[in-house]
Amino acid sequence: MIHYFKYKKLAYYDLLCDCYNRNFIENKLKNKLENKQVYISVIDIDNFKKINDDLGHVAGDRALKQFIDVLKQDPAINYLCRYGGDEFIIIHKEKINFELYQREFKTLTNFTFSFGTSIKTIYNSFDEALLDADKKLYINKRNRK
Repeated sequence: MIHYFKYKKLAYYDLLCDCYNRNFIENKLKNKLENKQVYISVIDIDNFKKINDDLGHVAGDRALKQFIDVLKQDPAINYLCRYGGDEFIIIHKEKINFELYQREFKTLTNFTFSFGTSIKTIYNSFDEALLDADKKLYINKRNRK
């Protein structure tokens, strides 16, 4: 029985970042949020490939962990999920001032991140809200350059 829980955790959890993973979003979270209104934010670290290429993957892993540790302190965050690479999805119950985290993260690591936020209402699907947040992320990313 203990093996079942170990494998279940591996299936839905990102061990490097100590948070949920994309599989959790796709197979568990979408259904939980079907009739709820929440904020969905998509976030990624700016120029993450350059961090890995210039400083090495250990430095990249450390940046990911520090990034997550900063975000985990916010009580408004309901779910923190690594979507892939350096991209994260955050489900939160109220609007978050990511600029505060931007300053804290930059102080810790000398890196920045971009984000996009959308509201998932009872009238739109999780996927629609996620797509909207993702579009806003890339608009924000272009505007930061």
